[in-house]
Amino acid sequence: MKHIKLFILLTLLCPPVIAQNFEGVYTGALFSERNAVTMRATGSLVAGTVLINRQDKFIFFGEIKGSELTGTMDYAAKAWAFKGALIGDSLLISMTSGKETKQALLKKISSNPSKNTSKLLDPATRDAASGDEKLIGEWALKRIENPDGSPKAIDEKIRGAVYKIYSDGSYYVHIPYISRNSNFSPPKSKWSTNGSKLTTTNDFKSNTVEYEIRGDTLILKPNMETTYWVKRK
Repeated sequence: MKHIKLFILLTLLCPPVIAQNFEGVYTGALFSERNAVTMRATGSLVAGTVLINRQDKFIFFGEIKGSELTGTMDYAAKAWAFKGALIGDSLLISMTSGKETKQALLKKISSNPSKNTSKLLDPATRDAASGDEKLIGEWALKRIENPDGSPKAIDEKIRGAVYKIYSDGSYYVHIPYISRNSNFSPPKSKWSTNGSKLTTTNDFKSNTVEYEIRGDTLILKPNMETTYWVKRK
C-alpha cells in the first residue's frame, strides 16, 4: 500500500514529459542562405532531409526526447551532431563538428512533410510560400484597444469587418459598410510573413504590422492601436 501511495505521489510531482511534434517543413539559413528541412516522425525517431539551393540533398536521423531533438548528419565531408528545440512555430537548431559550430532559426511553413520543398526554393515561387499557414482562413473583427490598453469603440464604418486570408498568398478585407454604399472593387493584394511581422500589399500601398495568434484569436499591432480578430469556424 505504501508503494502505491509513493507511486501516485511521484506521478503527481513528476508528470511525464510529452514529446513535441517536430514533423513538418522548415526553411531558413542553415548551410546556405536558403535551405528547406523536412522531418517525419515515427514514435520518438525522426528521419529528415535537407535541401540546399534546390541542388544538394542529404538525409539525417534523430531522436525526440521530451522537448528536444538530437541526432547526427553528414554534409561536406563532415559529421555534424545537432540539437533542436521548437520555439513557437520555429525550430532552433544548433550544430557542432569538431570546433566548428552553426546555429539557425528555421521557420515552420507547413505541417505536411510531403510538401514539395524544391518548389519552396525556386526564386519565382518562394515569396508566395513565405506565409504563416496558421493565418489562412477568415477572421472577424472582435475588438480594438487604444495604446494604453483601454477599449476603443468600433466605428460603424468598419463594424463587421472580416479579414479573409487565402493559401495562394492573397487576402481581402470584407467591410459590410463599403459593400453596401459603393461599387468599389477590392484591389489586387497579397500577404507574407517574416518572423512576427505580417506584410500586406496592394495596388496602392504596402503595410507591415506585428502579429500574434493566441488560440482562435489573431492580434494585429499597428503603431497606434491593437485589433483582435476571431477565426471563423
